Amino acid sequence: MQKIYDLIAVNRKLVIVITYAYIAISGYFSFPINTEKRFLLLVLIFILYFYIAHILYGLYKKRTLYVFCSTLLLNSIGLLCRVLIEWGEYSITRNLTPVNIGIHLISIPVFMTVVYSILTYRRVNK
Repeated sequence: MQKIYDLIAVNRKLVIVITYAYIAISGYFSFPINTEKRFLLLVLIFILYFYIAHILYGLYKKRTLYVFCSTLLLNSIGLLCRVLIEWGEYSITRNLTPVNIGIHLISIPVFMTVVYSILTYRRVNK
């Protein structure tokens, strides 16, 4: 993992742009989080978020609140784009419930922040 962190340090601006774009785009495509029909896709998304949390750890050491807020904001932008593009369609009006929005906007940033915090905790206690 140290090689990845070294690459992140060398190409910091490019990694930031790609990481933020990925979080926003995946916020668009992963709504709604539907465990009955798309369980394998959900597992894949959270594996990718696990790696994105590693990248965020390489970018921002000891900035847990910043990671949570930026992930929440970018995920919200992705969801907003999804709603604007699909406004008026039956599928978006059926899935656009407060529960689905809350699960989507809270579960992803919390997951990434937990992984980030674990990485930070492990790094500090070495």
